[in-house]
Amino acid sequence: MAQAASEMLGAEVSVRTESFPDDRPEVVPPPEPGSESAVLSWDSPRHEHARLRLCRARDDCLERWVSFEPTDPEAERGRTLGFLAAAVFLETTPAAPAASPAPIAKPPPPATSSPVAVAAAPAKLERDFPRGEVSAAAAASGPGDGTALGATLAGDLALNARFRIGLAGELRFGELANAEASSRIGSLLVHTSWLAWRPTQGTWLGPSLGIGIYHLSVSHFSSDDPEPDRQSRFLPGGTLGGMAGVDFNRTSSLFVELAAEVLAGKTTVKVHEEVRATWPPVNPLARVGLRASF
Repeated sequence: MAQAASEMLGAEVSVRTESFPDDRPEVVPPPEPGSESAVLSWDSPRHEHARLRLCRARDDCLERWVSFEPTDPEAERGRTLGFLAAAVFLETTPAAPAASPAPIAKPPPPATSSPVAVAAAPAKLERDFPRGEVSAAAAASGPGDGTALGATLAGDLALNARFRIGLAGELRFGELANAEASSRIGSLLVHTSWLAWRPTQGTWLGPSLGIGIYHLSVSHFSSDDPEPDRQSRFLPGGTLGGMAGVDFNRTSSLFVELAAEVLAGKTTVKVHEEVRATWPPVNPLARVGLRASF
């Protein structure tokens, strides 16, 4: 890292390295006047996620996070971080005002002419898209006649670091007490999600949308029926909501989804020609599950 930074900053800039006192980066002092500092820390001995705290002055600091693949060579990780730190300093260091007519400037060293290209280097570490993802979640809807519990299985394709599209199947079961009946609703949806905002490196928020077909089935049984009376229907519908998640690592996360399930019309349940229950056209829905990518 130090060698790469020195190559970019030029021979007139002195680059030196120090270790954290007692492995505590928070106690590293800010740079002295005329100096700049880059504090590097890793989240694990595998060197997969690096945190850079770049200080141009005592009260002028910013942070950058960089993620690497397990196959990235250690030396290349260091060079990428060195280039990134130097590029930040080169792009943000203001030019000193001239007190008198300045002499003809010498051409800049070739290394300083590419901060933009170097700053883009971390992006190539995320180039492993599209990638597949699978998820499993517990699902609950309700309250009211639309109350049901079940599970969801889904397969997604991450087109980039934020947008996913895939296919999800869900099955939920419930009881309609007033109609002395049981309910079952299954769905097959094409769904998408977008990671619109990351409050921290390991958390994310975003909207979700699903469109597909539903199958609603109701079974009624009473003492005067020789066998259960089953009625069912297909309904187009979908979901609209939001998701929030916490990443355990680069390949797995826990997520929560809150959504509105919308069906094309309401369904009434009659017993002896009397309406006893109504499956609503709009039903609140919640899911909690795990997602893994490969």
